[in-house]
Amino acid sequence: MQMKAIEIIREHKQLPFALQNEQRIALYEKLRSFEFEQLAGELRVRINDSKATDPAEVRILVNAIARNGGSRAFDIVFDLLKEEHYATDRVANQIIRRAVINVLGMIGDQRAVIPLTEILYSDNGIFVLEAAEALAKIGDPIAINDLQVVYDKRLSKCVEEGIYPHIPERLSTFIRLLGGESDQPHSFDTLEHE
Repeated sequence: MQMKAIEIIREHKQLPFALQNEQRIALYEKLRSFEFEQLAGELRVRINDSKATDPAEVRILVNAIARNGGSRAFDIVFDLLKEEHYATDRVANQIIRRAVINVLGMIGDQRAVIPLTEILYSDNGIFVLEAAEALAKIGDPIAINDLQVVYDKRLSKCVEEGIYPHIPERLSTFIRLLGGESDQPHSFDTLEHE
C-alpha cells in the first residue's frame, strides 16, 4: 500500500533542519509519484481541518501541487488566496499565504496578475515582496507601473525608517527584470531565497 503524501512530508520534517534542506529535491521527487488529484485532496483536508493544519505541511503540498499539476494547479492554488481557508493562527496564515503567492508566480498563469498586483498594496511588506517576485516570474510588463508606485511611494519610506531594508532593492530588481527603469543595479542573484 502506498504511503500518503502527508506521511512522506512528516517523515521529511523529522529530519534535522539542515538535512531537510539537503533532502528537499528528494522529497519533491517522492511526491512526484502521486497523482495531482491525490495531492489536491490531501491539501483540501489540511485546509478544511484548521486544527490539523501545519503550515509547513501545507507549504510543501502547495509546492508539490504546482510541480505536479502545472497549469491545472492554478485553480486550486488561486483558491487558497481567500482568507477563509486559513487557520486562525496568524503565523500559519502568513506561511501559507507566502507559499501560495510564490507558487502562483511559479505556475506563471496570467490570471494571477491582478490579484498579485492587489497584494502589492498590502500593509505586509513580506507579502509585497513575494507578490513582486511572483509578478517578475510571470513576466507581465503591465505590473511595472504598480511595482514602481509601490517602490516610489511606500517602500522608499521603509528604507528611511529601516523597516524591511532589503525590499526596495529586490523590488528594484523585479522592475528591471520586467523592463522598467530602476535606479539601483542588481542581478538575478538577489532573487534567490526560500
